[in-house]
Amino acid sequence: MRPLFLSIKGFGPYLDVKISEQDFKKLNDSRLFLISGEIGAGKTTLFDAIVYALYGTTTIEKRDPKALVSHLVQHQANLLPEIEFKFFLDGKEYRIIRRLPFKEKGKKLSLWIEGKFFSDKEKEVNSKIQSLIGLNAEQFKKVFLIPQGEYRKILLAEKKEREELFKIIFDTFLFAELEEFFKLSLKELQNQIKSNLDRENQIKKLANINELKELEDQIKETKKNLSTLEAEVKNLTKERETLSQEISTKQTLLSDLKTFREVLQGLENLFALENEIKQKENRLELLNTVKDYLPFYEDFKKFKQEIWKVRFKIKDLSAKKIKLSAVLNTLSQNLSQVLSQIPEIEDLKLKVKELKQLEEKLKEKTALEISVDQLSKEVQSKDEEIFSIREEIKKLKQLLEENSEKLNLLLKIQSWLNEEKQIRQLLEKFTKLNHFLSKKPELENKVANLSTEIEKLEKQKQEFEVKNLALTVAKALEEGKPCPVCGSTSHPSPITDKNFTEELNNLEKILTEKKRDFEHYKTQFQTLEIRIDTLQTELSPYQEEELKEKLAQIEAQKSAYPELVSQYQKNPMIIKILEGKIKEQKNILSKKETEEKDLSLALENQRKKLLLSKGRLEELTNSLKALLTEEISLEALKRKIVTEEKKITEFETQKTDLEKQINSLTNQKTAIEQDLKNQKEFLQHLLTNYKAKVFKLLPLKRQKIINRWDEFEELKPEIGKIQTLEAEIKDFYQKKERLTAEKEKLTQKLESLGLKNLEEIEAQLEVISQNLEALTQKKERLELTFKRLNQEIGIAYQKLEQLEGYLKEYQELGKERERLEKRFGFLSKLCDLISGKNPKGISFHSFVVSMFARTIFQRANEYLKEFSFGRYTFVEDMFLQKNVSIEVFDVYTGTKREVKTLSGGESFIATLALALGTSDVITYLFKTKPFESLFIDEGFGSLDEKTLEKVITILLGLSEKSGRIIGVISHLEYMKEVFPLVLEVVKDRSLGSKIRLIQK
Repeated sequence: MRPLFLSIKGFGPYLDVKISEQDFKKLNDSRLFLISGEIGAGKTTLFDAIVYALYGTTTIEKRDPKALVSHLVQHQANLLPEIEFKFFLDGKEYRIIRRLPFKEKGKKLSLWIEGKFFSDKEKEVNSKIQSLIGLNAEQFKKVFLIPQGEYRKILLAEKKEREELFKIIFDTFLFAELEEFFKLSLKELQNQIKSNLDRENQIKKLANINELKELEDQIKETKKNLSTLEAEVKNLTKERETLSQEISTKQTLLSDLKTFREVLQGLENLFALENEIKQKENRLELLNTVKDYLPFYEDFKKFKQEIWKVRFKIKDLSAKKIKLSAVLNTLSQNLSQVLSQIPEIEDLKLKVKELKQLEEKLKEKTALEISVDQLSKEVQSKDEEIFSIREEIKKLKQLLEENSEKLNLLLKIQSWLNEEKQIRQLLEKFTKLNHFLSKKPELENKVANLSTEIEKLEKQKQEFEVKNLALTVAKALEEGKPCPVCGSTSHPSPITDKNFTEELNNLEKILTEKKRDFEHYKTQFQTLEIRIDTLQTELSPYQEEELKEKLAQIEAQKSAYPELVSQYQKNPMIIKILEGKIKEQKNILSKKETEEKDLSLALENQRKKLLLSKGRLEELTNSLKALLTEEISLEALKRKIVTEEKKITEFETQKTDLEKQINSLTNQKTAIEQDLKNQKEFLQHLLTNYKAKVFKLLPLKRQKIINRWDEFEELKPEIGKIQTLEAEIKDFYQKKERLTAEKEKLTQKLESLGLKNLEEIEAQLEVISQNLEALTQKKERLELTFKRLNQEIGIAYQKLEQLEGYLKEYQELGKERERLEKRFGFLSKLCDLISGKNPKGISFHSFVVSMFARTIFQRANEYLKEFSFGRYTFVEDMFLQKNVSIEVFDVYTGTKREVKTLSGGESFIATLALALGTSDVITYLFKTKPFESLFIDEGFGSLDEKTLEKVITILLGLSEKSGRIIGVISHLEYMKEVFPLVLEVVKDRSLGSKIRLIQK
């Protein structure tokens, strides 16, 4: 992956910043660069932004991305927190935009591939990113951004702490959970076996036995008792069936006798009711006949009443007709008198019309006079308002001109101050350069002197070593034996017994101290030379005297505007405030000019309207002068019109009322005449029907069924009882028929008993009841015995079922325990092996971590060999030991030693090798393509300048060899001086951090 573009809005300490494609190109071309800035400026937030854009999460575990929404964005109406990131991967360009949830706005996400829209669905985009990169967010962080401090902890930590760090890096918690799973499973098996044994003991206690054979004997004894009880029940069942059959026969006979008795009694009761039923049959016949003729009677009665009503109505209508004719004659005479006034009224209407036209003109004239007066006042008011606005516009223009002039001066002052600041910084660097140049000869002399001293001391040391060696040889010389140096067997003048070891040790201490001083001053001298070269390169375009002259000119320019300079220095925001004020004044001026233009246009329209109104007023005045012979007011004219209209209305009302009355009465008379004719025709129709109904009813009188018409009214209430009478009669004959049939049937059935009357039946009933009671009592005693035996059988079955259940459960528990104990043995061995009770004494989790670590250290060795120029390699066979400490093999000494013994610089390159090895292994394990970019976070604070320079050279070589772009993150200020390209994050609490690229 190679980053191409990054835009951050409202995220962390950033309000709105971009790293453009041109900036990323410079970083790519440089290969090695520094990301610098104060603590909290937002260096690591750049990677938070990239990780959030790709995965929707942050580089810090459990940190909610919402917490990264900048407080600066709260008052920015048009700015929403979002990250836009473009990168190049596997030959294609990808662009992703991910917006954070903010206020009422939800999350938003979209992905483009090669400039074409791919998706805005979170699931699809996340899946695509995962498949592209091949790593999840946690793995990506470990490969893309190397936390140098964490890897240093691994090297220097104790075994237990190191294992925990390895677990975090390799994410091997699953294997730890596996070990815990086996322990819990083993514990659960132990509990199951214990529970099994407890249940076996519980069953023995419940069955009241000591051994399984006792339980089997109890089951046999219970089965034997059960067989005996079931045989007794079988015998009792047969006896009960015989007894039940006999009781049933007796009960049937008793029932038949009771029924026979009831039938005979019923028939006697029915014979007593026969006369009453005959009377009801005669009454029913009369009521049915009356019911058939009742409709004719009802019609007869109705027609009779209608005839009387119609005759009365004909008489009433004839009287009304005579009265109406007299009233109509009088009204017609009155209408003739009123119609004679029509010519006079028509003249009056014409006069009123003329008066109304005159009234309208007078009204229009009055309204126009008011309108003209009002328009004149409005024109005068608008004139005054326009004058006022024009004065305001004039003042605003003057104020705007003053503020614009002030703004131009402030911008000049800002430019002068910025230039002054830059010049002063450059002059400070000239001062620093002069100081360094003055210091250089002194350091150079110290280095040269120390070099000469060390050379002398080395010669002295060599002399002492030779003497010490000679002393050792002299001590071993024996007369007659050859000297190992010269071969002589004679030793006339051997070296004295003086010991040079102490002098040699003292000399070595002095030499070590001198070498340390030499290295110290040499490093200082080299650092000084680098700083001098850096400053000379930076200051080469400038001349110190020219800068001083320029500074004097700026001071002179500033002195011309002391007040404004002071204002700007106290409040640099004054320019923005003034710009805002000018913008506001321009808006007000624009509004006022628009308002003045609108008012002028409105005034012109009002003037035109006023001229038209005056012209119409003059025209009306002339017209009224021609019409009026004398002066008359509008009120007087209105009163005259009302008087004349009143006369016309009175005439119209009188005429209309008379016409309405005549018309209404004529219609009433016509209606009465028509109604009178209809009523007479209806009377003839009623009389015809009345005679027909009387003819229908005459047979009843002739047959003497009724003697008078009123009898219909008397019998009418009883007609509703016809159904009741019919039902009573029908019920009587049905009962008689049923009881007669039952009597015949029972007589045949009980023929063997020879029963002839109720007394004999009652006697027989008494005998059978006594027999039945005796049999019932016998059966009840039998049922009690039967019930007792069944209860005993039930108890025996229950006991047998319980004992067999105990036996079955006991046998199953035995089989289950055997299975559990077998599994427990296997799982116990497996658990011991996984938890570390094995020949190596290492748990499975530690073994997995060790394998990961061994793989990483094998890869890290390739880097460590290169970084240390072949001197150091990690010892790879140490990870399966119980008490492991990370060691390196030192080629110079041919021995192993702990990493803790390495110097600061050596420790750093070991840490860096481990970090790069981890990154490579994770990339390989997850089958992802190597990243083109790599970032190293902090960890440079422990390096001296010489080691730092060496590390940078190593990193640059690594970058060129691997083709990677390497970014180093650090807050240390002096680091900026040794990197050729710096991406600086500048902290600003009020406006948000900014980013600038510094290329040397």
